[in-house]
Amino acid sequence: MSSHRSPAEVRSSVKHPIIDGDGHWVEYNPVFAERMRKVVGDKGADGFLASQRRIPDALGLSIAERQQRGVAMEGYWTRQSTNTRDRATAMMPRMLYDRLDELGIDFGVIYPTAGLSIPRIPDDETRRAVVRGFNIVTHEYFAKLSDRLTPAAVIPMFTAEEAIAELRAQGDALGVGAAMVSLSLVRGFRGETERARTLLTEVVELLEREPPGPELARAYTQMARESMLSGHTKECLEWSKRALALAEQFDLSDASVMARQFLGIARCELHDLDGLDDLQERDVARRAGKLIPSVGTPGAAHQPPAREDLEDLREELPGEVQRGGQVLQRGDPPVRQAGQVDHRTQRIIDLAADLQDVLHPVGELNPGFPARQGATRSD
Repeated sequence: MSSHRSPAEVRSSVKHPIIDGDGHWVEYNPVFAERMRKVVGDKGADGFLASQRRIPDALGLSIAERQQRGVAMEGYWTRQSTNTRDRATAMMPRMLYDRLDELGIDFGVIYPTAGLSIPRIPDDETRRAVVRGFNIVTHEYFAKLSDRLTPAAVIPMFTAEEAIAELRAQGDALGVGAAMVSLSLVRGFRGETERARTLLTEVVELLEREPPGPELARAYTQMARESMLSGHTKECLEWSKRALALAEQFDLSDASVMARQFLGIARCELHDLDGLDDLQERDVARRAGKLIPSVGTPGAAHQPPAREDLEDLREELPGEVQRGGQVLQRGDPPVRQAGQVDHRTQRIIDLAADLQDVLHPVGELNPGFPARQGATRSD
């Protein structure tokens, strides 16, 4: 008899739940394929069986043949046959469920084995049919075991649109939302601003139908970003406020930092010097220093405005700003006539430009915002 403690004995000695975060089950391909055939037809079932030939075919080669073809030794260890009870446990979800206490596991996240290769099926139509059928049948196997076992779905990532379609099919609104936010960023980076805006509008509508959460906070943050980049400053202000409220509610430091950046910049662009309070946040300045190089200095590290510099500026501008001989209170529109921007006003412009650089790639600044003195930007 082994001197090692059993999994159940180990489990009884700890006071916290034991969660298997990377459990795999071994699908029995002949039966699995026929169940797929009933829900997605021959294309899905036959495509699944064809995708499973890779490992058996590779294992059937001699060492010399594998060397000649550059084929690696495949995963033979997943098909052990000496301990038939354990082999059956890996293949039969209900049997695994019944043995969880014996195995010392309170809850298991179950990943596929045969399903690992199906997102790489090259033919689009076949891949989508196989993935859809695989996810449906997997759900059927585990549907009545959900209090202690949950299977992971297979999500193909050939394109973001394909991933979103499969997430929708699985009823994962939050997953769809997160994927669509990422896709909108890609569209924006490619200059497809209208498509990016449409995606963000759709994802906000989708997530607002769900209980508020981190996904909605990040969607609001990206709406603020898109509004700022497109010059819709008032919209940016409103989206930033929504994003900041949710980010702070769910303790999302990344979204909070970005939302406060957008909020501060929007307020400054709307001539509200209280926006400096938002830009004073230490974590905002620290994050800004990691995002961009200095304008006009390729490869140089950008130095964000220090807190003490912002405080000095606040002291210099207690309640009014002089421009071209006029005295303006905070919130008054600036006079942008040539030659009428004094050194204090220019410091505000430089400060806001520093923070705008975080959001606007070189050559894509808000055309209505005055340029920093001595700075050059090229398209």
